[in-house]
Amino acid sequence: MRVLWVLKSFGIGGAERLLAEVAPRLAGVRLQPVGVARHPDGLEPVLRGLGLTPLNLGARSNLDPIWVLRLRRLIRESRPDVVFLNGPLVAAGGRIASIGLGVPTVSWEHGEWAAYHPLSRWANALTAWRDAASVAVSEGVRRSVAAHPLGHRLARRMVVVVGGIDADRVRADAAAAAPVPEGAWGTVGHLTASKGVDTLVRAASIVQRRLGGGPLVVVGDGPEERALRALAERLGVDVRFLGARGDARAICARLDVFSIGSRSEGLPIALLEAMALARPIVATRAGGIPEAIEDGRSGVLVPPDDPMAIAEGVIGLMVDGARAAAIGDAAREDVGRFDVSVTAERLLAVWKDAVG
Repeated sequence: MRVLWVLKSFGIGGAERLLAEVAPRLAGVRLQPVGVARHPDGLEPVLRGLGLTPLNLGARSNLDPIWVLRLRRLIRESRPDVVFLNGPLVAAGGRIASIGLGVPTVSWEHGEWAAYHPLSRWANALTAWRDAASVAVSEGVRRSVAAHPLGHRLARRMVVVVGGIDADRVRADAAAAAPVPEGAWGTVGHLTASKGVDTLVRAASIVQRRLGGGPLVVVGDGPEERALRALAERLGVDVRFLGARGDARAICARLDVFSIGSRSEGLPIALLEAMALARPIVATRAGGIPEAIEDGRSGVLVPPDDPMAIAEGVIGLMVDGARAAAIGDAAREDVGRFDVSVTAERLLAVWKDAVG
């Protein structure tokens, strides 16, 4: 089976990391990773290390229509069995690019529809009928599709295929040394508004005031970084912005508490990695997060946009080591439900069904 796996770019976000995790487990598939827009420091070396040949369509962004024409040419010349589309605008453009070429498209929804820019949301909704199959990364994402005026019919035929990780590989990578200050808590993720890292910065001011320390470590980069740095400076909070890091797993393993402040989510890969590393977790009830975390057992769940609730969750785990260890152990036990081999198997079944 020949599959074009199309992404916004080869950055290091959750959807991109899923490609790197799933690709080696797709037996009998000739996979061509395709990035719409260029990314300066991305996943391309990792993909080449897996024996793949990533292809970039060279657009300035996914709003640049040139990539749709280039993808259409690629589909016509390479004749794949399936075009697999990731991201709302990528999905919309990919469906248009495939018109009349006799190749089925399958899309994987990684985020809640309500969180998308209106242009992305409506472009996705108005073209989704062209897909041979549609996949959601969590039940929360599927529910968000059902809530859209044009999504209820699509949601009824949508299949949920949760993202997965190789927990043993995560633990092996985490054994490396990492620069984490004592008593730190933190997060890993792309710095966008939907990730709610500003809520974590505000929570950090409460944590540090009450505990007299506890720096917040932020691993990742993105468009909100400058605003987040300014917020931390204005509040006088000790926040260590480490940028995108190849040793993110090792850093995560050394955090006293791992936290996610997302306002909307699909199912964060960083969350699953923190579970594999037995980190005590404080996270928001956004998207698919409650499908992975059992509140009070394998983590602490709080409402989005509530710095006080996050701060109280973090402080509670920091001052009660026995409870923190029990929650971390439960998280490590539960992450077995999110095996990337199962993700690959289910995606392959969806593709075969689409071709059939």
